[in-house]
Amino acid sequence: VESYSSFCGGLPAPECSDNPLRYRFSWSPQGVLLNTVSPAMYLKDHQVVQIPAGGTLMESASPMDFLPGFNLEGFPNRDSTKYAEPYGIQDAHTLVRGTLRFKGFTNAMSGFVKLGLINSEPTSALQTCSSRVSWRELLCTQVGLSTSTSQEAFEDAVYHRIGRSDFRMDTLRG
Repeated sequence: VESYSSFCGGLPAPECSDNPLRYRFSWSPQGVLLNTVSPAMYLKDHQVVQIPAGGTLMESASPMDFLPGFNLEGFPNRDSTKYAEPYGIQDAHTLVRGTLRFKGFTNAMSGFVKLGLINSEPTSALQTCSSRVSWRELLCTQVGLSTSTSQEAFEDAVYHRIGRSDFRMDTLRG
């Protein structure tokens, strides 16, 4: 085996992917979300590629065009290099195991990451002993704005934080 690339994912039926993430949680939502900020490592053309934790993983996604009619993207999943020995493919020049999602998932998740919404640390505003928090109040906290900020200034600050992406802004409005 010279090259090994394996991508899989729990994809919903296309007619059930009608939400901003184009995804349905069929298992641990926490696991799905935290995977998007996890590090990844794989082998490509004899070179180890490392993606640091913190959200850059979503920016490494690439189109997956192997199934005509499906609009898919894929990204590496954690440490693929540790599978070379168990799979008996130590001489492979490429070894990557990855996750499949419908196109748009990684772009949407990148927006959430840029807003600090995806991380393993508790957010004080969302603790069970806290009073109810609106979506706008949470986003104001995440971008460092007062909740009395005008709607226009609020939207501009969020738009700037997510990289001035109309798609990501629409996703947040969901």
